[in-house]
Parts: sequence; C-alpha cells; structure tokens
Amino acid sequence: MKYISFNMIRRKRTWCYILVVLYPFICFYLWSSDKKAIRTIHEKQILSPKSRTTTPSQTLRKKAYFQVNNDIEGPGQKGSGVTVKESNLDGEDLQRYKKGYEVYLYNSYVSDLIPLRRSFPPDLLEKECYDIEYDSDLPEVSVIIPFRNEAFSTLLRTVHSVLDKSNPNILKEIILVDDGSNIDDLKTKLKLYLSHLPKVNLIRLPVSKGLMTSRQTGINNAKSDVIVVMDSHLELAPGWLEPLVQRIKDDPKVMVFPKMGGINRDTFEITSSKLQDPVFLVTFDFYMAENHVPTKSEYLNSRPSKLSPIKSPGIQGMAFGINKTFFQSLGGFDLGMKVWGAEQFELSIKVWQCGGSIEMLPCSSAAHLYRNVAWVKDLDKERPNNNDRVIAVWMDDYAKIFQEMGGNKTSLNSGDISERQMIRKRNNCKSFQYFLDTIQQYVHYYVPVNLKAKGMIQHRETNLCVDGRTNSFFPKDILVAYPCHLGGGPQYWEISANDELRHGMLCWNKKDRNVVTVPCGANPNQKWTYDQSGEIIHQESGLCLTLLAQNQTLTLENCQKLPTQTWNMQRT
Repeated sequence: MKYISFNMIRRKRTWCYILVVLYPFICFYLWSSDKKAIRTIHEKQILSPKSRTTTPSQTLRKKAYFQVNNDIEGPGQKGSGVTVKESNLDGEDLQRYKKGYEVYLYNSYVSDLIPLRRSFPPDLLEKECYDIEYDSDLPEVSVIIPFRNEAFSTLLRTVHSVLDKSNPNILKEIILVDDGSNIDDLKTKLKLYLSHLPKVNLIRLPVSKGLMTSRQTGINNAKSDVIVVMDSHLELAPGWLEPLVQRIKDDPKVMVFPKMGGINRDTFEITSSKLQDPVFLVTFDFYMAENHVPTKSEYLNSRPSKLSPIKSPGIQGMAFGINKTFFQSLGGFDLGMKVWGAEQFELSIKVWQCGGSIEMLPCSSAAHLYRNVAWVKDLDKERPNNNDRVIAVWMDDYAKIFQEMGGNKTSLNSGDISERQMIRKRNNCKSFQYFLDTIQQYVHYYVPVNLKAKGMIQHRETNLCVDGRTNSFFPKDILVAYPCHLGGGPQYWEISANDELRHGMLCWNKKDRNVVTVPCGANPNQKWTYDQSGEIIHQESGLCLTLLAQNQTLTLENCQKLPTQTWNMQRT
C-alpha cells in the first residue's frame, strides 16, 4: 500500500487555490484576444486593400450610398421619357397642357404624370464608380435650393431626389428658399406637403429678390460648413453626394460640381454623355457669353484614372458644392447683381484667382432641366448689367477687350463695386492673367490677342454687315447679311493668328455653299484669308464670300474680284 505524505497533499491544495484565483484572468485574456481578432476581420472587410496596411487610427472608408429603390412603378421610371401628343387631349387636360408651357416653359403636364420619386438611368453612371470608397466620417451637408414659380411636381421631384439619393448620415438639411412665388400650388399646399418630409426647411422671401439673393439667404441660414447649391429642377444619381463632400473635406478651397446630364423639357427623359476625350467644360468667352471648351488630351491622360477629378475653368451654376467658410470669405454672391446672370462667371474667376480651384467629379452625376428663360421675367425690365460688375472687379487690363467686343463700350455700368474690390484686396487675389494662364493648362481657351483683323465685316457697296446671330445655344446658324448696327455682338468678328474667322468660341465653317458658325477646332475647313483686294477666301476650297444682293444671302462662289465679293474689315 502506497502512502501519500501530508506535504504532497498540501502542495496540490496550493496549486488548486492558485488555479481558482487565476481562472477569471485567463478567461478574460482569451475573450479579449477573440474580440480583437473579430474586430480585425471586420475592419479588413471595410477597408480597401491599400488601407489594410495602415495604422488602426486611420479613418475607416466605405462605399457611397447606393441603397435606392429602382422598382417604383409608373411612367418615366429609370429616366425614360413620357410622350403626350397635344392632339390627343381636349377639355381641361388640353388647357393644363398649354398653360404648363405658357407658365413654366416646359411640359408640366408630363411632369405631373411622373411619380415624384423616380429612379435614375443606371447606365449613365460609370460602373467603376460603384467600387470607390470614401471616408466614413465625412462632414454633414446643407443643400440649398432656391425657387420661384416652379411647377409643383418638378420642385418636389428635386426635393425627393435629394432625400432618396443622398447618404442620410451626411445629409444634414435641405433649405428651400421661395423667392416670392405667386403660384397657388407653392403656398399652403407646398407648406403642408413639406411638413411631412424630414430635414426640409422652407424660407420665404416676401418679394422676389432674384437668384443671387435667394441663394445667399439659404447659405446664410445653413447649419453645415459644407454646402451644395442647386437649381429647383434637378434629378440626382445614387452616390452623387460622397464624391463632392470627400473632395471638399480633402481640400476646403476647391469648388466641385457633378457631371451634368439633361432632362428633356417636353418628355422629361434623362440623358447624359459618357466621359470621353475631350471632355467639354463650361466657361465664358470675351463676349461674356457662356460657352464650352475642350480639355487638353495631355492633361486628361496625366490624371491617375479616368474617374479622377477634372480641373475646370468654371461652373454653370446649376449645382455646385463648396466649403461655406471659404465661400463666405470671398464675399459670397455679389448682391449688387440683379435678378439672374453672370454670377457663375464671378464665382468661377474669384475662386481661381483667390487661391482655390474648380473640379468636375465624374462619379457625381445629375441631370438638369434646361430652359431658355431668365430667373424672373417680371424683373427683366431693370436691365442690370451684371457682366459689367464682373469685368470691372476682376478683369484688370483685359477689361478693354471685353468692352470692345461688347459693342465698343466707353464705360462700364457696374454701379458701386468698392466692397467687391475690397474683398479681392483682403484675400490677396491674383490677376486675371493668372486665371488665364492657369486654366489654359487644362483646356483650350481662346484669348483674342495677336489678331490679324477685327470688328465689323461690311460690304463695300451696301450698308450690310455679316451677322452671325451667334448664340451659345444655337451654334450652327448660317451667316446672313444684315444692316450694320455698330453694336458689336453678332456683327463683331476676329481673324485669329491661326487664320480662323471667329466670334469667341465659334468659327466660320464651310457647309456646302453656305458659311455656318460651329465650335472652333483644329479643322482645315475653318481657315480663311482676308486679302488686300477685300476678298474673304476659304483657304481649302478657294471660294469667296459673296453677297447676293437681291435677297441679302451670303454664299461661297468662285472668286472673280466682283463688287459682290469685296468687304471692309479693320486690320490690326
């Protein structure tokens, strides 16, 4: 029989006591290790491959908000158009149809047929955009939407588009600013409807103050330091917000805007173009007309990817995002401007000249309802010259060129600009030459210097001048002969150092026997010679500009030194 000593029993009992005491600590250690492992796995699922090798303190990233119901039934879904023929309507429907065009200048009858919440065409967004990740702690955003006498359904479709297509974690508020609307639907009915929507605030101006004041009122009331300002007839693509906010977070002095498609004014079909080389970006020419210019291929190809931000000379103003503090430091909108127009030119110039930049973001997509109408028709009688304020404050020595092309103005009707000049001085803003030098790194921008000839093109035997009726919305007009009015505009032409006969961004181009104006480009069909005899010769064809006096028509005919082929233009 084996005996166990008392000392052995005492040692075993001591180890049992030690194990009992250490057991909770061992369990806690094992539980903590498992939890850390689980957390590490979870973080690896959120972070991009590049982020997995970074320190745990780095900001987590996630994809944009694409949780949108695209199965809503009804006409116009997925951005499709709805066609209604006037001939199929009668009675009250016909009256509503006609009144819609009369009041809103677009088909509000069709707008009323389309659900207020509709899906965006999925194929208009670049597929690679769905895989891009953004910081998970993006700042909150205030969206400002000014409106005046907008169709009820069009306005609310814009509001629902913001609510449905925006990440709710960063959408702080929507501020609607009513600029003195006088349509019944936009009174009590609108107020009651909006009271059932989250995050929507309505500010009413008692009388119409114009687009600049209504926008600035919304900005002044915004609670977030990141703001997005947009028109009241826009629709947005899912994931539109994160690209804008990320860039503003990364660079508080950048102004950004989405890739913009269109909404057809008759059918409300949403259309857009895919990114291609070149990308056409909005700016203004030396006639202070809005135009689009092509990007430089070498710049586009130098970016990290086709979805990288694209530097732009300007914005159209229909939608843009910016840091509120930076925006206000530049004086906000110029409230010395009246009603509508040129505010996008001023904003574009001063952002670039005052230390900022402008970018179009390919993965932010929206669509705009284009309509050729001023902000408010009843205030048009004031005829303020917003362009002159921009020229006087920001253009420096180039103001003389703008004045000459605008009809040989001897002075600028700019009003009191002392406050705007002080804002430029306080921000140490650079020159207009800096603006030109900077944007020409990214786009083909024409500056009318070193010209061979300029001014009116007047027929020597009549008081008729070449008139282009040029307009950025109708760039393919046929040239006509029209009585000379000495007012510049569509009768002011330049022969560039490259032998282009042009009006700003538009060039003469041979089309059959006619001359049309089209966007300028590296095209041999756009080369012309103004010889000593007064003939204007199309270089490629050898034909001369000819006036058919019996009907004041301009054609291209064989050059014969005829009186109908001789013209006067000021040589430089």
